[in-house]
Amino acid sequence: MFNALQTVVIAIILAPAASKIPLFIGGFFPMTSMYYDGWTGGNGILPAADMALEHINSAGILGDYELKMIWNDTRGSPGWTEHLLYQFLSSSPRKIMLLGAGYSSCSTVVAALAGLNPWRIPQISYASTSPALSDKILYPYFYRTIPDDTSFNAPRFAILKTFNWSHVGIIYQDEDIHRAAVEHLQLDIRSRGMRELTAEAFRNSATTQMANLKAISGGSPPSDRIQQVNKLISPSLILYGFMVSTSIICILIAFFFLWFNTRHKNIRYIKMSSPNLNNIIILGCVLNYVSVATFGLDGSLVDHSYHFICASRSWTLSLGFSLAYGAMFSKTWRVHTIFTNRKLRGKIVKDRHLLAIVFLLLVVDVTYLIIWQSIDPLKRILYEAEVEVSSHNHVEIVYQMEHCQSSSTYLWLGILFGYKGILLLFGAFLAWETRKVTITALNDSKYIGFSVYNVFILCAIGVPVSLVLKDHPDASFSIISILIIFGTSLTICFVFIPKVTELRKHMQVGGRPEPIERTFTVGSVSRNNLDDGLSTLNSNHRREIQEYKDKLEEKEEEIITLRKRLQGYEEIADSSKKQCQDTLKINNLQAANTI
Repeated sequence: MFNALQTVVIAIILAPAASKIPLFIGGFFPMTSMYYDGWTGGNGILPAADMALEHINSAGILGDYELKMIWNDTRGSPGWTEHLLYQFLSSSPRKIMLLGAGYSSCSTVVAALAGLNPWRIPQISYASTSPALSDKILYPYFYRTIPDDTSFNAPRFAILKTFNWSHVGIIYQDEDIHRAAVEHLQLDIRSRGMRELTAEAFRNSATTQMANLKAISGGSPPSDRIQQVNKLISPSLILYGFMVSTSIICILIAFFFLWFNTRHKNIRYIKMSSPNLNNIIILGCVLNYVSVATFGLDGSLVDHSYHFICASRSWTLSLGFSLAYGAMFSKTWRVHTIFTNRKLRGKIVKDRHLLAIVFLLLVVDVTYLIIWQSIDPLKRILYEAEVEVSSHNHVEIVYQMEHCQSSSTYLWLGILFGYKGILLLFGAFLAWETRKVTITALNDSKYIGFSVYNVFILCAIGVPVSLVLKDHPDASFSIISILIIFGTSLTICFVFIPKVTELRKHMQVGGRPEPIERTFTVGSVSRNNLDDGLSTLNSNHRREIQEYKDKLEEKEEEIITLRKRLQGYEEIADSSKKQCQDTLKINNLQAANTI
């Protein structure tokens, strides 16, 4: 009996010692949601938390202590969570730790208040991933068992690197937690040198944003952006080849004329036409033909050296024009000077004087072109003419137009065209003034007039049309090429075809060229400058002509003397006639008085 009683007393005494001291945890779980279609993950997390507590308590890890949890439903609302936290803090038993909450917005409220004095209660969240909660200055007692959203950036960038993607678009739900994560992602994108295409937020549904994403078929990784392919709109290679071939043929013809002019330069008919100046004309025409090739070259053929090609267009065409027409007009100026300018009586205009004129024109051209290239250089300008998007291959084809221009292209061209226009007008004036000089070997005024007329008409029509069609490479290149080839060919043919024809006619008649004619007429041109009309003949002929001129001047002086004598005789006769008439009147008057 006594033993049984002793056993009961011992059991009663030891029972209180066998029970463990409870440690209470405050739990926050989103069991329901105050919002439509809100997250209620607490229904799955709460059983897991209970199992964890039971496992810890049964394992005896805490010794004389055991964990117990008092939990509440946060309803996914930060305001309601704050109310629950106030209840936990103001009511017994005291909570040594807080578990939760699930929503980052709810955890932010708990961490901000529970970490303050005098509570300073540790908080462990199982689902809050907001990067803002990692700030230990604001939330020193907050911990979590899940990585924050920024921890996913590293694997995201690993995927981007794997597929060689450098353009990123961001779609996120418009909530504070996601906005903070997106801000960190944007910073990482910029720091890695990538490009952010867009960042679009949605409230409840991302249907509109996702509709913009298109699935890509194929066995390769999808592109991170629409690939832009630039395609240059260039003149047709067939057209370019045809125009260049035509220019080459014309250059070969020009070289034939050069051979002809050099081969027969000692023949009088050719020599009187100044073969040295004729060679300059040929050189200028060749430069004009070469410029055709430069107008057809574009960046697709000469990408790195295009700016040189761009500048060479104005150089070759301008210098070629000055050489060809400058030499032609200087020859006509000599004829004009010899036959119409009394002040240069007895002067001989030699080839070196004419070459000096051509050289002066070249100096003007080179100086102007250097100033142009130094102040406002011509360069390659690309314009987007049309954009074509291929939805199948995600390729955007940008058709580009290429222009060779400077900041004030039309101003510089206007000055250049004006200067060349003045030169053409001066040539037309000389051709008109010398139209009555009939020495065919010396005078090219008729053909110069034809050349000036053709060049003026072609430029007046072609230049405006080419400017209007500058966005149509084939049409623009065709017009410019035809203008240059046709105008230059007319000029060189007008100068040399008559000489070839004349020489051939002489060859057919006598087997060798006939001597140049010694008699000529100059219409109303003064005979005082007759010797200068043949200034290119040899010295013997010039002396002979000078003798004839002197004799002619003597005869003219005799004629003037005879005219003066005749005038004196006429005056004497008139005086005698008047005296006779007066005498007759007096006699008649006396007879009448006598009667």
